[in-house]
Amino acid sequence: MSNWMEGWQRPLSLLACEQCENLFLRPEETAVARCPICGEAELTGLDSQEDKPAYTQPPELVVPFRLSPVDAARPLAEFARSFWFTPADLTPERLAARLQKLYLPLWLVDAQVQAVWSAEAGFNYQVISHRELYSGDRWQTEEVEETRIRWEQRVGRLQKVYHNQTAPALEREAALRPQLGSYELPEARPYTPELLDDSLAHLPNRPPEDAWTEAAVGLQRRVMADCQKAGQADHWREFHWTPVYADQHWTQLLRPVYASYYLDDDQQPHPLLLHGQTGKLHGRRRASMKRARQTALIIGAIAGLLLVLSLLLGIGGLFEELLLVAATILLILAVGTAVIALLPPLLVWQFNRRASG
Repeated sequence: MSNWMEGWQRPLSLLACEQCENLFLRPEETAVARCPICGEAELTGLDSQEDKPAYTQPPELVVPFRLSPVDAARPLAEFARSFWFTPADLTPERLAARLQKLYLPLWLVDAQVQAVWSAEAGFNYQVISHRELYSGDRWQTEEVEETRIRWEQRVGRLQKVYHNQTAPALEREAALRPQLGSYELPEARPYTPELLDDSLAHLPNRPPEDAWTEAAVGLQRRVMADCQKAGQADHWREFHWTPVYADQHWTQLLRPVYASYYLDDDQQPHPLLLHGQTGKLHGRRRASMKRARQTALIIGAIAGLLLVLSLLLGIGGLFEELLLVAATILLILAVGTAVIALLPPLLVWQFNRRASG
């Protein structure tokens, strides 16, 4: 085990995805095939000394899995049954068999903030006025109460230590956060090597100095909320400040995710990510045009059979009027069935177009 891995306190393998270039650590006894993030390529092993990652420190905190693999299989099964004409590979059994525990990193930063700020504070107040209404053949005066806002200038100084401001440790964080949602960070516990059993750990690809921009934006929102609360204002606008940050302390937190995937008609993988606490699932739905065409062919064959029967009855109708009536009815059914045969490919095309949008 290389020197930088000693902090993780267990034998680990360094893996990389050649497609999305993400790096992972896994216990040596854990088997994994495809990349859980992009699903495009199999993970390949790297030399932990020659291919040393940019950030190698172990996490300080880990949010444990709340959902067991059995619990995680249920939303995956619901996903597999949530639309028609699913690809042949999209089955609850295959999704469950490919289930992989994964930890995604996130930065938490503590910082002391000193700032001079100014803003416009808005205070609600009630105004009573009167309006005239014509009703019942006479004019009536009606009392109207409306809410207005009185704006006042506020300035002040702030000095406070803010804890656990989140910042992205992954380049894809902006896309992942809305998809998966937030985590109950108070459930985090100190890192122990046993927490990585049967799991992959995604290594950070955004160092703290690169993630500070997003952290500063989050700190500004918290400062604005504190200033508005201190001013007892109902509204807040035109906030300006000049901050000075000190005593920054960064913590790496790991968040639990279940990963799986399915293959579409073209054998292209579509990764699925499942929140390890809430069970919220994110993944692209892709219907099978192949199955839709097969269904269309079956319905078309039925339409052809009805057409042949209608022609045969039509020939018999030359001698028997009732057979001619039956032939007409079958012809109408054949035409209607042929139109229905066009629907499955059309519906799948529209579904995939919306899913891609």
